[in-house]
Amino acid sequence: MSYSTATPANISTDPQPPLASPRRAAPEDVDQGRAAARELAVWLSALPSFLVLQNHPLGDDDLSRLAERNYIHEARILKQALRRCLHLSFVVGTQPRDGEADDVEPPRATLISHHETALTADTMRALRESLCEAYGACSALTEAKRIGQVAWSGVGGLTLRALSQDARRARATHAVPDGSLRWLLPEVYALLENCAPPTGDLERSGELAVALSQFACALDHLALVGAWLRDDRPLKMTLPIFAHVHERARAAVSSLESMARGAAEGKGGWYELCDGSAYAVRMEMNKVFRHELIGLAASRHPSTIFTKVENSYGLLRDCFQQTIISLARTLDTDFDGEQ
Repeated sequence: MSYSTATPANISTDPQPPLASPRRAAPEDVDQGRAAARELAVWLSALPSFLVLQNHPLGDDDLSRLAERNYIHEARILKQALRRCLHLSFVVGTQPRDGEADDVEPPRATLISHHETALTADTMRALRESLCEAYGACSALTEAKRIGQVAWSGVGGLTLRALSQDARRARATHAVPDGSLRWLLPEVYALLENCAPPTGDLERSGELAVALSQFACALDHLALVGAWLRDDRPLKMTLPIFAHVHERARAAVSSLESMARGAAEGKGGWYELCDGSAYAVRMEMNKVFRHELIGLAASRHPSTIFTKVENSYGLLRDCFQQTIISLARTLDTDFDGEQ
């Protein structure tokens, strides 16, 4: 999956280039539009999670003095992410929609991630206007040397209002337990469709689908982090993505723990798997969000930043993949994890 979309040299607080006139689409235009739409979906999902402090990597010191912390570094990351969203919205909005070449598949410039959620030209324009407003406020705020919790909450509220409609569109399919799983891990989705749940309980089968979907979406977001590591992109900006992954993983762990409680008086093997998987994921998340990523927002050393992000990416990716494989093999012992 490619997320690579070139960044413009500069974007002002009100960048409004005219929409491109319809033209025949070249294959590279199609690829660029799709990559931009996929990445835009990631940011629209990640930014609301970043605005919730519970999703941030915080040590005991930070947790004990949230009201006294300086949030200038987080605000600068938010500003960069909003700027990225603006750029991507231009790329998506200016892709040709009519008169495409007959031998090229029509570009789904309005495709949001792997879902058939369409953003019309009017909606995209409204999104850009809201993003510009949030970006302008964040830019002004970051001129200060210190940003308190109240100011951070204020710019967060403005950003949430800017993203409210379109973030809901981008995340709508995730509300369906197996919606994202169908797109992201079709082999696992097929197992859920064709195999009986481990406990024979349909309710527990639904919880299993939720847990697998959350892990699948977390891996999909981590793929963008992996792409930025390979391309040597600004890695501090991945902090909102990690925040969203944190939120997803906690929801998945909650489903695993619920299944473990339900199986406590039933099948011992299923209980041990769910309880053990939840424990393992929590341990890896603690390594990442209570150790590896601590201080990332304020760090100025490129080698330190790269190491923190690379280690966190590897730990979470491997953990989520192994958890998915373990759960899938309860449905089919011959399931090929290499897929």
